[in-house]
Amino acid sequence: MQKIKYLLLIPILIPLGYGFGKEFIHEVILINYFNIIRAGFYLPFLISLRTSCFFLAQASYFSILKHELIHNLFALLTFNKPHGLVVNRGGGGEFSYSGDGNILIALSPYFFPLLSFCWVPISLLHIGNISIYISILGILFGLDVSTSVKDMHFEQTDFKPYGLLVPALFISMSIFIFWGSIIAFSQNGFHGIEKYFIGGVSNVISGVSKIAKYMSG
Repeated sequence: MQKIKYLLLIPILIPLGYGFGKEFIHEVILINYFNIIRAGFYLPFLISLRTSCFFLAQASYFSILKHELIHNLFALLTFNKPHGLVVNRGGGGEFSYSGDGNILIALSPYFFPLLSFCWVPISLLHIGNISIYISILGILFGLDVSTSVKDMHFEQTDFKPYGLLVPALFISMSIFIFWGSIIAFSQNGFHGIEKYFIGGVSNVISGVSKIAKYMSG
């Protein structure tokens, strides 16, 4: 019954995924890799991503702790009360909370770049060269992407209540929104995020309008 209920999200997830996915691709294509500030983000990001993919185990203490912390964060953000967090020595972990569970709590570790978002306000208080802070953001974003991707597999218990289609669409849409926001911030600060969201929403409206026009004949 719960899986059927969440299937109702599909008509919302598809246009949002299309709109922000298009803007995400547009953002990446428009990158000026020879700009010093932007190269200062992407080179550390690529090095961090490659290094963490090879040397950070899928069930490492760091990965599991980060995963469970994100669950707890989104429990709080959706007005639930966290009670505990456990990271097992041999791998695996769990968290407990009281309140109504939801898909946002369950799937948040697979798209939310916790380390990057924690660093953004610190980078705004920078002293000296901003490029150093942007480079650190690139390193943290590489770790975020690596741990999120490694966590995704068909045996994940977080996916089971929702099937596979809805989590796939939800995570894809959320990746375009959250990861795209970090990339936009690395290029032009909060103005970049604002421009990114305006572009994404415009794409959604345009896509829905085209479908409505086509359906109306």
